[in-house]
Formats: sequence, C-alpha cells, structure tokens
Amino acid sequence: MVTIIQDNRLMKIGFGKSEGITKEDRKKLKEINTEVNDIWNYNKNVDFYGIEPMKKFCNRIYEFLDELIKKYKNKNIL
Repeated sequence: MVTIIQDNRLMKIGFGKSEGITKEDRKKLKEINTEVNDIWNYNKNVDFYGIEPMKKFCNRIYEFLDELIKKYKNKNIL
C-alpha cells in the first residue's frame, strides 16, 4: 500500500496579482518593469506584484523535504 502525503508547502509558486494573466498582459508587465524576470533569481529574491519570492518558495519546499527525510528515515520515498 502506498501512502500519499498532501502538503500545502508543495504548492506551485504564487504569482499574486499576475496570476492567470494573458501573454499580452505579461508582455506589458515586462515593459513597465524590466526586472520582472528577476522573480526567478534566488539571490535577488524580488518581491513585487504579490509574486512569492523565490527564496520563500524554495524554503517551504526544502522545509517539507527535510521533514520528510527525518520522519521516514531509512524508508523508501517515491
């Protein structure tokens, strides 16, 4: 039997106000703020338009994985 673990820390990155916008709107956003591509840069850790900063996103994923490793030490995890 396989146990499926659901955890909110495994959710996709939150895109805030830009969630669900069209390609055209995304293009306009890049014209307004040329640093919009920096949302993917871990070291810059930008926080604008309500987009979840990359460090915050990575930290919640790592927190889950660290917990999983401790909880299921010496077990198989798929």
